[in-house]
This record gives sequence, C-alpha cells and structure tokens, in this order.
Amino acid sequence: METNNSSVPKKNVPWHKEVDLLIAGLCAGVFGAFLIWSQLAGDNMGEIMKQALAFFTQKLGSTYLIVSFATLIFCLYLAFSKYGSIRIGAEEEKPQYSFFAWFSMLFAACYGSGLVYWGACEPLSFIATPPFNIEPGSIRSAEIALSYAFFHWGFTPWALAALPAVAFGYFIFRKNMSPRYSMFLEPLLGDKYGNNLCRVVDALLVVSAIGALACCLGLGIKQFVFGLNSVLGIPNTMFVTISFCLLSVIVFTFSCLSGVDKGIKFLSTMNVYLAIGIVLFVFLIGPTFFTLDLSTQAFGELLNNYLRMSFHTDPIGKSGFAQGWTIFYWAWWFSCATQIGLFIASISRGRTIREMIMGILFFAPLGTFCWIGTMGSTAIYQQFIGGTDLVAILKSVGNDGALWAFLNTLPFSKLLGIAHLLLIFIFLVTTCDSAVYVWAQCTMNQNYKNLEPSKAVRLSYCVGISVVVILLMLRGEGLTGFQLSPVIVSFPVVIIFLAMMVAIIKAMSTDKSITKQ
Repeated sequence: METNNSSVPKKNVPWHKEVDLLIAGLCAGVFGAFLIWSQLAGDNMGEIMKQALAFFTQKLGSTYLIVSFATLIFCLYLAFSKYGSIRIGAEEEKPQYSFFAWFSMLFAACYGSGLVYWGACEPLSFIATPPFNIEPGSIRSAEIALSYAFFHWGFTPWALAALPAVAFGYFIFRKNMSPRYSMFLEPLLGDKYGNNLCRVVDALLVVSAIGALACCLGLGIKQFVFGLNSVLGIPNTMFVTISFCLLSVIVFTFSCLSGVDKGIKFLSTMNVYLAIGIVLFVFLIGPTFFTLDLSTQAFGELLNNYLRMSFHTDPIGKSGFAQGWTIFYWAWWFSCATQIGLFIASISRGRTIREMIMGILFFAPLGTFCWIGTMGSTAIYQQFIGGTDLVAILKSVGNDGALWAFLNTLPFSKLLGIAHLLLIFIFLVTTCDSAVYVWAQCTMNQNYKNLEPSKAVRLSYCVGISVVVILLMLRGEGLTGFQLSPVIVSFPVVIIFLAMMVAIIKAMSTDKSITKQ
C-alpha cells in the first residue's frame, strides 16, 4: 500500500493551476456576500443571526448533544477495538514528531487564546448564572462552576477534534488520498467520489472553519488590546486595534509560509512551555491547597454529573443555560472540528489510531484541566475568600475586564499580565497559521497530493482572513453577527459527522491489511 504521499515531489506547475477553482470560488463568493452584508447592514444582520441562532440552539439543540456524545463513545470504541492498532502510515513507521511537539501543535491549533480568555472568566460566569436552578452566588454555584468549565473544555470537545483527525489521517496515509475534507465520502460514494457534491462539502467546511477563525481572531485581538490598556496603559483605540491586527497577520503569515517544522512547530512548542510556566507560577503564588482541593472536587463533580451535563436541555425550567453555553459550545466546536482534525492528521503520521485518540482525549484535556483548575480556582478563591468581587466586575465591564482584574489580584500582576499578553499573541498566531495551512490544502485540486500546499495559496488565505477581520473590526457591530455565523453553519457538519462514522467503519472493515490482524 502506498502511504508516502507527503513525499510526493512538487511539480513545477503554476499555483493557480493547482487550485480547485470551484471550491475557491464558492468560498470567496460566500464570504464576499457575507462581508458586504455585514458592512451595509451590520445591525440588521446581527438581529437576523441571533434569531437563527435561537432556532438552532433551542429547536435543534438536542441533536448537537446526542451526536457529540455519540462521537465521544465512537472514538473510545475505535481506540480500544482492533482498529486501534492501525498505524497512520506504513506498518513499521515511526512518529514524525516527538510526543511533546505533536501535543503542542494540536493543543495550540485547537484551543489557543480561547482557553486563556475563559480559564478564569467562565467559572465566574457560572457563579453569576449557574445551571440546575442553583442559587446565583451561592457556595453550590461555585462548586459546580469549575466542574462545568471542565466539561466545556474537556473530553467531549476534544472528541469532536479526534474523530476527523483519525478519519483524515487514515485516508491520507493509508489510502494515499489528497488532503481534502470530503475524502471520508470515498467509501460511501465509491466511483462517484470527487464529483461536485464532494467539492461543495469541501467548500462548506472551509467556509465554516474560516468564519470560526475570523471570529476567534477578532475576539482575541479585542482581548489583547484590552490587556494592553490594563497592563501597560496603552489606549484602547481603533488605531491600536488595527495595528495589532496587522502585526498578528504579519507574524502568522511568516509562520505559515515557513511551514510546519520551521514555523508552526516552533511557536506551538514555545507557547506550551510558556503556558506551563504561567500555570505553575499562579499555582505556587496563589491559594495552592485551595486550588488542589477545589480542582479535585470539581473533577469528581464532572465524573459524577457527566451524563447529566451531556444531555441537559432544561425544557421545563427554560433557564437557557444549556442553549447559551453547552449547545453553543458544541456547535462552535463542530464548525472548527474538521479544520483542527485535518491539521492533527497532517502531523500524526507514524502514530497508531489508539495513540492519536488517547493523546487527544486524555492528555489534551489534562492540559485544559490544569489551566482552568488553576485559574478558575484562584478566581473563585478571590471571589469568596480574597475579598475581590470579580463577578460584579464581570457583569459591569465584561469578560475582558474580569480577566485582567483577576490577574491584578495576584502578586507580580504586571509580570503575569505581560506573560498573558505574550501567550494570547502566540496562541492567536499558532491557531491562525495552522488553520490557513489546512484551508490551502483543501483548496488544492484532487490530483495535488503533497501535504504542503503552495505558498501562494497560503499567502492568499492569510491576506483574505486579515482583510475580513479588519473590516469587521472597523464595522464594530458587524462583528456580532459574524460571530454567530459558524454556529449556524455548523448544523450540516453534525450530519457530516454521522456520515464520517459510517465511512470509517466501512473503510476499515474492508481494509485487507486490517482484517488480517
């Protein structure tokens, strides 16, 4: 079996002939129309998108919950079944990257600045508006707050990244297929694979991922600029915002063009080291034993209530907690999952399916638990024992203000603030460069089997995403509607996930190299 597609020599072909014009045209057309809409009628667009969001989260919310949990179970089944021993690549092939480098890249590509943003603020939000009809501001609200944050950043969302990672890794390195989102359709369509339906699926998933990243980048930039003002006193102006946006674009463009080994791997590894340093520092200078106790209890709450959290919809009480948080989160992860999965697949050559799934489902959540457990527990300590009403700050100035107010309660707050700014910046860069890398792969025509896409195509995506984000920043309110677009586009992805599970089993069950085991 040929599995060496990453070493396919590059042909001296003009970059525009390597591009699938239908996929690229559909993506450009959809985003062009959406961007024009946001500029001409941003406020109106925001209202329409909110109504659409309400429909998807309230009427179809249970579908997101059921499919996401099914994805978790399916990934565990793959890991512990006979399929778990399948190697992504040749049978005796060694992993392309060390475990730490591999883990660093997948962690940075998946969560990035979002985890920094919500690590302390999400538990504080749950104290203000707790689930299960718990009294706001009570001790019980604090106990459940940390465990729910664990849930939203733990096993289930990582499973949504693991499934496409396994699927794409198998089809790229075992079936020698081009790195396209639609490759999982090959076992289902047979000889019809590669038709226009497949290309529309590719375009849909690229559009969904671009929308998610544009919003992530926009929110991350806002967070960073707020921090510049809080830590260094730099004015929070549009000029500063656009300047930082341009700086981010320059850095992640350089990183993306440098490739995985020289750019993405280096920055991801450096940032994970920085995150570990920050966590250890806060853990040691903060309420260490309180953090240990509360994190331990929260993890127990998570295990005890996992099924309840996974299927909570509150149709009678109608608190809106599940719709506003869990279902929204799952929809967001669905919109990003294929992008993240394809990137993880690209760096996972040489690993078995079991190694991939165990790394993604257990080691990666462990990283998020350490961050949220440390930051969230320390914030809760300040709220209930330390004498700083962070919940009130969150209500008055929002999450951005609460994050930097939380850091100001700690010793060496200036140093911590600067470290957080650096962490946010590099996470933004690593998230963007890995995403652009994947989009470029998916836009290449089906005969282009080299995993490293054309630099010209990568550059065009870097420029395109920067233009989108800058225009949305200038528009202001237009960003609100755009933030919701990935969630709304995510529902077709839910259906795609079901098809992906069927395709994986069908492909692996008929693979002669596997059935002999």
